[in-house]
Amino acid sequence: NSASLTAAVLSGSLGAMLSHPADTLKTRLQGSLFDDVKASGPRDMVAKMRETGPLSQQLFRGFAPRVFRIICCTYIYSNLTETFEGYARTLVARASFGFERPAAPAAQALAMDNAQ
Repeated sequence: NSASLTAAVLSGSLGAMLSHPADTLKTRLQGSLFDDVKASGPRDMVAKMRETGPLSQQLFRGFAPRVFRIICCTYIYSNLTETFEGYARTLVARASFGFERPAAPAAQALAMDNAQ
């Protein structure tokens, strides 16, 4: 399904581009627990990252694998959603929810009895 794949590529790429820098910063903060000098917060971590090199390169390190992973997950999730929604619609359409549907002649007789 090319439309689903195109949507997954676009949404996965955009989602990764917007979330990756914040996720990298969070990961660096969590990893700083084992450093000798710990960062006091996001601003302190950004300052430390600037000391070691260009900030944009550090914030987008590991970007390609993340984009690939998010695109694959988005594509798989959207296809599974479509598939299971189709199954659910079929089950609901076939379900009688424990009540048997009366045959047409019995339903007509029941309606005539209620009318009298």
